[in-house]
Amino acid sequence: MRLATRVFWLATLMGLAIAVVALGIAYRADRNRERAALMADLETSVERLASIVLVTRATGIDLGSQRYVSLLAREHPTICCAYVASPRGRFLIHTHDRLAGRPVSEGLLHEGNQLLNRQVDGWGIGVEYRPAVINDRVRRRGWAFLRRAGGLAAAACAVWVGLAWLFGRDLVRRFEAITVAARKVSGGELSTRVQLGGRDELADLARDFNRMAGALQEAEQRRHDFLAGVTHEMRSPLSAAISTLELMREQGAGA
Repeated sequence: MRLATRVFWLATLMGLAIAVVALGIAYRADRNRERAALMADLETSVERLASIVLVTRATGIDLGSQRYVSLLAREHPTICCAYVASPRGRFLIHTHDRLAGRPVSEGLLHEGNQLLNRQVDGWGIGVEYRPAVINDRVRRRGWAFLRRAGGLAAAACAVWVGLAWLFGRDLVRRFEAITVAARKVSGGELSTRVQLGGRDELADLARDFNRMAGALQEAEQRRHDFLAGVTHEMRSPLSAAISTLELMREQGAGA
């Protein structure tokens, strides 16, 4: 497998892993935020009901406690029922009118539901809510978030992959320039140099390679000059000796 392909797949896998982890963290955070918002809404409903009851007891004027209790069950899908209980443990107001005046133990708690209540001067005020409905709303909100964020994550991954491909191609091009130059130098082309800009490690390697090639070229030039000088020095006495022998032969022949 070529280096460019390795770099591309490594960067792609890293990008996908980062996207999956980030998406998972954001998904859990969104679910927790939605659950907290639903529970805060239930808390607000109980607090408001408590305020109405306190004002009613203090002024003797009914501000619509019964109407508000009925309204809670109709407008909040998570609420099964709401109630106001007296200090004696009996329902004064209940979403289901048939339970008014009955002991609290007879109206709580439906299977699978949970209770959110508070005590105000001995009065019991609360709501019975459905955790399954909350979980379903949180789940649907989570899937909607995944659909929205998944598109953004896919676009981010595509950009990441494109950048990884471009970076991998540039990295491989720089490596190949050094490799080609090394092959030329090993073949005897000592004048070969690598032209790489930048201040990274590959640029430093290219500059070191150029210095090495320059040193080899200088050493080869000195060797060539030395051999040329030695050959010249050896050739001059030999030529003189040959000329002397030829002269002596000619003189001997003339005698």
